[in-house]
Amino acid sequence: MVFSPRILALALLACLVASGAHAQSNPFGTGLPSIPRTGSINGADDIALEGSVDETEYLVGPGDTFLVAIGGGSAARQFTAVVTADGRLVIPEAGTFNVAGRTLESVRRQSEAALGRRYTNVTTAIALASPRRFSVHVTGAVPEPGRHAVRAAARVEDALMVARPATAMRDSDRLTLDTYRQPVSTTRREARPAYRNVTVRHTDGTESRIDIARYLVTGDTRYNPYLQDGDAVHLPTFDPSREGVFVSGDVPYRGVYDTRPGDTALALLTLASGDRAESTIRAFRVTRMGGRDVTDVPLAEAAAFQVQPRDQIYAIGLAPEAGTATALGSVRYPGTYPITSGVTTLRSLLDMAGGLADDALVRGAYIERSAQSEPEAVRAEVSGEESLLSAAPRLSRLDSLSLGIGRLSGLDFVSRRLFVQETFRTPRLSVDLADALASGDDIALEDGDRLVVPEDFGLVRVYGQVVRPGYVPYSPGLAPEAYVQAVGGVAPSATDVYVVDAATGLFASGGLVREGDAVYVDREPTADTAQLESLALQNRQLALQTEQIQIQDRQLRQQGRFQLYQTIISTVGAVATVIFAVEALRN
Repeated sequence: MVFSPRILALALLACLVASGAHAQSNPFGTGLPSIPRTGSINGADDIALEGSVDETEYLVGPGDTFLVAIGGGSAARQFTAVVTADGRLVIPEAGTFNVAGRTLESVRRQSEAALGRRYTNVTTAIALASPRRFSVHVTGAVPEPGRHAVRAAARVEDALMVARPATAMRDSDRLTLDTYRQPVSTTRREARPAYRNVTVRHTDGTESRIDIARYLVTGDTRYNPYLQDGDAVHLPTFDPSREGVFVSGDVPYRGVYDTRPGDTALALLTLASGDRAESTIRAFRVTRMGGRDVTDVPLAEAAAFQVQPRDQIYAIGLAPEAGTATALGSVRYPGTYPITSGVTTLRSLLDMAGGLADDALVRGAYIERSAQSEPEAVRAEVSGEESLLSAAPRLSRLDSLSLGIGRLSGLDFVSRRLFVQETFRTPRLSVDLADALASGDDIALEDGDRLVVPEDFGLVRVYGQVVRPGYVPYSPGLAPEAYVQAVGGVAPSATDVYVVDAATGLFASGGLVREGDAVYVDREPTADTAQLESLALQNRQLALQTEQIQIQDRQLRQQGRFQLYQTIISTVGAVATVIFAVEALRN
C-alpha cells in the first residue's frame, strides 16, 4: 500500500497532538513523555511565566507546542503543532521547518508566510501555546546535583532551586545573600556557596559566569539569564577566610563575599548596600594584608578600585552619627524620632515629641541607655555564625565578656548573683531630669536612648502590712503615717514604715511623701506559704551558720594570739637564761 505525503503528514500530526494532549492531562509530571533523567523534576511545572514571552529572546526547541489558527467565524480551524525531537516544526499543507535554536520571532514570521501562501484568501496565525521542558545539569554546592527538568522560561536561579528537595525544603535551604550558611552538599565547614561565580556551560561549548547575588539584590535579570537546552549549571564554593572579601560598616548586608575576576569595590558595596551605595555611602576604608595597608577612598573612586581576596571593606555612611531616640509615656506625641548621636539634646527630643503632657511626673522620668548588652546576646553576636561581621555590640568595660560572674571579687554566692543581675540590667543615665529641665542644663542623647516619663495619677500607693492596701489621693506636706492611717492603719506584725522615692526607688524611713511616691509597711519575718517558710528557714540557717563561722574565727584568732604570747614569753625566757649563763661564766 502506498501512502501519499499528505496522509503521512496528517498521521504524524495526529500522533504529536495525541502525545501533547497526554502530556497536558497531568500537570504534576506522572505519565509525561519520558525524559531520561538522573535527578528529580521537582519544581519544573511550578515555574510561572514572568509575562509575555519575548519572541526576540526566546529560542525554540524540541517540545515547544504551537497553536495554528486558519480562517475565522464558523469555518475556523485550530490545531497544535509540536516541535519534533530533531528540531522540526511540521505544519500540514504549509511545510516542515527547521526551528531548533532559532528565535520565536523568526519561526513565527516564516510559518505565517508559508501559511499565507497556502491560504491566500483566509486569515492565518501561529503562536507559542506552551513552552517546552528540557533537562539541565546542576552540580556543585546543591543538595541534589544531577539532571533536572525545567521549563523553557526558567532562569539560572530556577535551576539552583529545582536542585533542592521541594517536599522538605527549609528556609535555611533557600537562596539568600547569607553566604555564611553551609550548603548541604559541602563537607568542609569553611566552604560557602559562591553565588557570585555560578558558571553556565552551553552545549555549543561556550561558558558564562553569572552573579546570582547581584540579581538577588538588584532584581536585574541580566544577572539571571534564561537557560538553554542541556545547559550545565555549576555552583562552586569558596573559603571565606582565604578567598572572600569582608564588607562591614554602614550597610545592611554585612558579610563575606566571593570575588569575581576584575572585581571592584563598587560592585561589593552595591551588594552590601542593597543597590543603594550612591545614596547611602560617602566613602569606604580598605584594610589589606593584616592591617599593614589601610586606604581611605571616596565613593567616587569605588568603580576603579580593584579588590583582592581577604580585603576588609568598611563602608562609611553619609550620616554615620545618625540614630534614633524614643520618647515614651506622658509626652504629647510618644514615638521614635531621628537624632544625631552626641548632638541632639533632651530638650530637642521633647520638642519633637510635642513637650510634656499635663499629667507628666517629671521627677519620676528617666533615660535608658543601652550601652551594655545581655550576656547571651553578646555571645551570639561575637561568636555566632549567623552574625559574623555584623554590627558590633556596644560594649562597655564592665560587660559580660570581661567580668565573667564576678569570680575575682571575693563576694559570696548570693552577692555574686546580685552582682550579675545588676550588671546586666538596662542602665539608666544617672541625671536628675527634673533639675536639668528646670535649670536649662541640656543632656546630649545617644543612638538608642529611651526617655520614659511616667504619668502622675495624683495618687499614693500604700501597701504591705496595712489593713486596706490601695491608692490614696496625694496631699502635699503629709508624712507617711498619715497615708497609713487613711487605709485603716497598720496590720498585726507590722514593723517599719518606708517611703519609696519615685525618682530613685530608695526606701527611706520618715520624711514627707512627694508626688508619685509610695508608702510600704514592712512586717516581722513570718511566712504565709510553705515555700516562703522554707526560704525564711534557709535564711535563718544561713544567718546562724554565718554567726557560728564568725565565732569560730574569733576563737581561732584568740587562740592564735594566746599561742603567740606563749611563744614570745618562752623566747624571752630562753634569751634571759642564756644571758644569765654568759654572765655567770664571766664572773
